Amino acid sequence: MDMPITTREADGISIHVLPTTKFKTTTVSIELVAPLRPETVTFMGLIPAVLERGTRTAPSVKALQDRLDDLYGASLGSAMFKIGERQVAQFEIEVPNEKFLPMAPPLLERGIQLLTEVLLDPATDHGVFKSSFVELEKEALRKRIESLFNNKARYASLRVLETMCAEENYRLYSYGRLEDLPAITPERLYDHYREWLRTAPISVYVIGDVDPETVTRQLAEALTIPDRAVGTVPGTVVKPQVGRLREIVERFDVNQGQLVLGYRTPVTYSSADYARMVVANAVLGGYAHSKLFVNVREKASLAYSAYSRYEPHKGLLLIQAGISIENHDQALAIIKDQVEAIARGDVSAEELAQTKAMLANDYREMADSPGQIAHYAFTQRLEHVVRPVPELLEAFEAVTVPDLQAMIGLISLDTIYFLRDQETVEVSHA
Repeated sequence: MDMPITTREADGISIHVLPTTKFKTTTVSIELVAPLRPETVTFMGLIPAVLERGTRTAPSVKALQDRLDDLYGASLGSAMFKIGERQVAQFEIEVPNEKFLPMAPPLLERGIQLLTEVLLDPATDHGVFKSSFVELEKEALRKRIESLFNNKARYASLRVLETMCAEENYRLYSYGRLEDLPAITPERLYDHYREWLRTAPISVYVIGDVDPETVTRQLAEALTIPDRAVGTVPGTVVKPQVGRLREIVERFDVNQGQLVLGYRTPVTYSSADYARMVVANAVLGGYAHSKLFVNVREKASLAYSAYSRYEPHKGLLLIQAGISIENHDQALAIIKDQVEAIARGDVSAEELAQTKAMLANDYREMADSPGQIAHYAFTQRLEHVVRPVPELLEAFEAVTVPDLQAMIGLISLDTIYFLRDQETVEVSHA
């Protein structure tokens, strides 16, 4: 999978085009980046949803959908996520390629017009967002945040990050906080939106059978934003050293426990050891053949689920298991045994080969998704590192058991979190 060709960059707006005949659609993805901060996180979480409710010329969800239907069933969507301590808003449209529809209008050009209209020309009332739109999306966001508690695995994962990163902005949920919602008015939200447009670095990715010069010109003309003064988005704080081990027990009325071990590591996305840490995490708990799944779930029958997740943009590795509450001690011991097994070099040639094959398959499948291609390219640009997939696959293939031992030697246990059933109790260890 080749990387996009950068065809234009000005005023903090970069346009990247990857011409390819692989797809019968064209995808245009716009990413806007802002610092992840307590005082702005909920504003940012609301804005994309409010923008998707309508534009000046299509001032309702139905009118916007009619426009998409006119584009032969094009799809439009937005998302909010964090990459390290940066909050990213994504707006994406996928339109059929008119080359396959001889009688169709210029679908890509009209799709670009609609996408940029959603971003730049929203439906307003008296110069601010419509109050009905804001109230509807505030309520939807409230329900979204509250629903996190209903998924206990997701809740436990968020709580361990809140604990580990209590003094770091990474603790924040990417869509915001409940306590901010009452004070957000249409006026305040619109002011924040205008400032965000003015200052946010913007990246655009186009994937499809297109002419780079033509689509770049169309995007440059459509993405005209007055008074641009692009701000600096700080990098992510990485704390590889653990000051003290924290053990958190949180109690609710649950039948199944959630055990999460949070580790810190100095190895991040831009590190030379990145590929080695990816493989180490995959051997530990990335797949159904990995140590955690086989030994904690299958052999010992101690967990309903058991896996690990590496967060390279922050330098964190989480191990999580859904367990019967009475199995806590035994499950914790066996989980730690799997980490120690890799540290000892107890990894078979078959385990390592199967892990490399699974990773290679995952990355090759990414080439089948325009959205994933765009996200991969955007991530590299954000982290100021180039990782062509073929080179990354070669790096995975070169990983040895001693490399895995070295990577496990670089992780430090920061927090043990256990969700079981009442109030939060913290036990500190020297």
